Amino acid sequence: MRDIAGTYLDRKCPSCGGALTEDVYDSAAQDALVNLHAAEEALRDCEGRVKDFEEKISRYRHFWQFAFRLIARKRLRQAEHEIATKRLHVSEAAKVTSALAYGRYYCGEWFLRTHISLCSEDDRHTEPYRIQPRYSLDGDGVRFYLKQIKRSSDSRGILGEFEAFEFFRKQVVDPASPLFGAQLLPNLYVPNTGHDSNHSNSPWTQIDLAIATKSCVFVVEVKRRYADIYAAEPYEELLIGGRDADGNESLNRSVDELSQNSRHAVEFSKACPTYDFDRVYELLLLVGTRSFTSEGSSFVDNVYIGGLAGGGAQLLDAMLEACSSEHETLSDDELKTLGDNLVNRYGDLRQKLRAMHVRWIESQQCRH
Repeated sequence: MRDIAGTYLDRKCPSCGGALTEDVYDSAAQDALVNLHAAEEALRDCEGRVKDFEEKISRYRHFWQFAFRLIARKRLRQAEHEIATKRLHVSEAAKVTSALAYGRYYCGEWFLRTHISLCSEDDRHTEPYRIQPRYSLDGDGVRFYLKQIKRSSDSRGILGEFEAFEFFRKQVVDPASPLFGAQLLPNLYVPNTGHDSNHSNSPWTQIDLAIATKSCVFVVEVKRRYADIYAAEPYEELLIGGRDADGNESLNRSVDELSQNSRHAVEFSKACPTYDFDRVYELLLLVGTRSFTSEGSSFVDNVYIGGLAGGGAQLLDAMLEACSSEHETLSDDELKTLGDNLVNRYGDLRQKLRAMHVRWIESQQCRH
């Protein structure tokens, strides 16, 4: 198989030179889903007519003459043949949609910058999981998403990180977005210089996503948690809704997520001295929440807690304020070179670092 050609966000088919971007797949999938739904509707209509006809035959079978029974059976056989044909059409349309979903995943920017597999059942070093890429139609058009088939903590984390990546991918290709032209750097393993005392045995610190712009970089920690979460300036803790031992509603305070991302920001700054430390921003991004409320509207001491509710408008406003053009130090070409270098140096394209990192964390937890 020939390697995918092209560059970041502009992937090309090595055979025909055609675009392999996510938007191309989404457009084709929308047409395929329309055909699939039309085939399913035609099948349901045909099955309904056959059912009504069978009920009519059963209701009047004692009154029909032999000749009419033969005609009825012939019509029934013709209808059953029509149903089989329409089921074949549904199956073929479903295969096309599924093929587009898998193609979109494996040719998309997320996979090409992470090489995270949809299945880990053969990996002895990580918790087994299985994920399936899917398309669906909703009010806003076509939607691409990942569904857990075999659940695990690993797959939940991957789904959260993918959702965040997809949100920001749409921003970096939108000229009206404050992140237009930014470099998305998912799943980086930067050297652990010993700052992370909890996992001091691991030689790496795993960063879910870094977003590099010409003026600053955002170190993003993604947490997928189905709960009622409240955050407020100065972003020193999370308030997570829950229930106490008596079943009464309560708020639990948590600082672990913020401390973790703070360590990630320090290690990233050491691994990438291109940005001054005051231009390294820490973003804790919450996805999949039951509800998320934040009273803050901007970074405080380079820290922000945000969510994707409402299209992420509040989050993007905060990032726009941080991405001031007055602080731009990189050209477009320099930013692209920086992104490629960081992915190639600290990315886990061979999928070895992740397995080793998990083993180190597990061994550390066993000791405690």
